[in-house]
Amino acid sequence: RLGLLQTTKRLLQTTKQQPASEEPGADDEVPAVVMAISHYIAFLVVAGFFALVAKFYLNRKRHPAVSFDPRAEEALSTFRYGPFDCLSRMDISVWACCCPAIRLADNVSTI
Repeated sequence: RLGLLQTTKRLLQTTKQQPASEEPGADDEVPAVVMAISHYIAFLVVAGFFALVAKFYLNRKRHPAVSFDPRAEEALSTFRYGPFDCLSRMDISVWACCCPAIRLADNVSTI
């Protein structure tokens, strides 16, 4: 099986071997179309990969219990966590570093 890049190169070589048309600029359009199609396919592959990663994340996410604390205003006036407490939950740290868009979407959906 050939990769996407090898297939694109083969298509470009095939179009160069064809006899030149009499219309000016016709040779320039074929490689541009082939490249556009290959970029579109690559985009779909990457988007599909990120969709699978996001689905995996949402399936494994633990939802915290929601409780109302009347002293919430007081709790927000003091620091509860230290500067490096973000490393206490390595799963969240890795997701935030490697997939910030998925982590941001999760934060927004929790609000």
